[in-house]
Amino acid sequence: MIVSKPKIHTLLSLAAFLAIVYSLLGYTLYHFIEAESKAIYQYLILIILAPIALAITFKVIWGYKIVRLGDNLMEVQFPTRFKKARFKLKQINSWKETVIKTKRAPFKEIAVTYDHKQKVKLTNQENTHYDEVLNYLNKKCGRVKLKDQ
Repeated sequence: MIVSKPKIHTLLSLAAFLAIVYSLLGYTLYHFIEAESKAIYQYLILIILAPIALAITFKVIWGYKIVRLGDNLMEVQFPTRFKKARFKLKQINSWKETVIKTKRAPFKEIAVTYDHKQKVKLTNQENTHYDEVLNYLNKKCGRVKLKDQ
């Protein structure tokens, strides 16, 4: 069975970034509340950084998924949403691999569409066992792979 999860270093780098941003927001908010005269940079930091930090936090928590492949089954589990989808590979409507060349290494993404246009995406930079998932899908579901135009 192939199990693909988010890579630890990706989660740690996002957590470090969010820790810095939330620390800056907390520091700015503390001085914003304590100061009698408010500086324009305090307003800018609070107005710009707070929505960015909240959006990234929401995306990381809401998008956390574990994908399991094996025995002609695919299971997509969202632990933070308390949601699980389990289906046979025959139920996959289509899947496609997108490759974008970058300076360092190519960025690769697999998008699998199943049951009523629901979609799950895996990337080589964010998920473990990307190549094994790609090989398994090519072997078992090659007939529903969408070709590049």
